Amino acid sequence: MRIVVAIVIGAIVLAAALAGTAPATLLAAPIASATQHRVSLADASGTVWHGRGNVVVAATGFVTPVEWHVSPLGLAWGELRGSVVTPESAAPAAFALARDRVSIASLALRIPARSVAAASGVPGALAEAAGTLEVRIVELTRTPTRVSARASIDWTGATIATALRTFTLSLGEVRAELAGDGASVPGTLSNTGGELAISGTLTLPASGTPTIDATVSPRPDVASDRAQALAALLAAIGTPQGGGAFRVRRGP
Repeated sequence: MRIVVAIVIGAIVLAAALAGTAPATLLAAPIASATQHRVSLADASGTVWHGRGNVVVAATGFVTPVEWHVSPLGLAWGELRGSVVTPESAAPAAFALARDRVSIASLALRIPARSVAAASGVPGALAEAAGTLEVRIVELTRTPTRVSARASIDWTGATIATALRTFTLSLGEVRAELAGDGASVPGTLSNTGGELAISGTLTLPASGTPTIDATVSPRPDVASDRAQALAALLAAIGTPQGGGAFRVRRGP
């Protein structure tokens, strides 16, 4: 048994040593493939274990520098462990990736909303978002059956242009917060300013996509003709709740 263990450990050490010289540019192809070429890694330098480069979101002009460090020791436990530094990070963000577990801690990102929509594959002809998203993840861990999260997203200067830009919605400052541990994590969704008032919940499940359930209504100070146009749009995507409010739900 000891001989078998020694051989396994030796193989891991050898693999780590060989991979330690692998250039960082080898990461570009799998990143592009995993995101259907919507996100790419450009100007990569260093190695796959310790390198730097620029993350580029296609067709948006968004570029942000990143630096990463991966620990070979994590391979002995069947995990990919390391850290990544972004311009918004006060300290390196830690991550661990396993076959059935993803964990991220202390991550801060600032990214244009338009880039998030493009990276997610939302067609520009369907909806075009503007403003800036500030994402802060204190801790996020997901397995197939359980999720733990403490995170927030602030969308400043939030606007959404509908198909062919025939209608633009001003949402002001939108904030989402998540905190909890279980089969799903509950959160809140709200905004200040803008021409629509938003109040609702955001639920992140252990697997699958998040669910948004919100009450949306034109603000009292919106001009009557504009309020009527907003109500007509909300009626097409939500359910009337009385008093000019509509329930909008998106998710599974």
